[in-house]
Amino acid sequence: MNAFKSIYLFLLAAVAGIELFSGIVVASAVFYTPLSLEDTPVIDFFGRGLIMGQIFYKLAFVILAVSLFSVIYELFALRQNYTKFEKILKILLVLAILALSLLFLFYYTQPMVYLQTEILQGIKSVDVLASDEFKTLHKQSELCVKVLLVLQVILFFLSYKSVKKEYN
Repeated sequence: MNAFKSIYLFLLAAVAGIELFSGIVVASAVFYTPLSLEDTPVIDFFGRGLIMGQIFYKLAFVILAVSLFSVIYELFALRQNYTKFEKILKILLVLAILALSLLFLFYYTQPMVYLQTEILQGIKSVDVLASDEFKTLHKQSELCVKVLLVLQVILFFLSYKSVKKEYN
């Protein structure tokens, strides 16, 4: 069980790190691309959105996979010597993380990527991206990932704390 616990902690930390890196470093690098010699962007705003859309779409699958692993691990870990409060808290956390992971992938990321595809195919205009509806959806997706990250970090430290208890 200790090997699985180590893998579990590694995956939780890794996915949180990837989310932070994607949001802080990758997004700023993509959306603030260098200018060409004529002071025009190398990639237009829509192109930057396409790149970020694909990055977050692929990231959403990684987040979902780690969330599913978390649920499975925590269900098996219920047999360990945790307090009733710790068991309930961990189960609630993994279920909330799973729900937010599913929400991020299927409610936010997939529709945005689909919308980008429709724009590329000429079905919809790029003006759709300036609509209040799209802006609201985008802001909600950012909030979803932030809440997801906070819950993952809380779960990581709760799980790490219980690892220290096991070894001491």
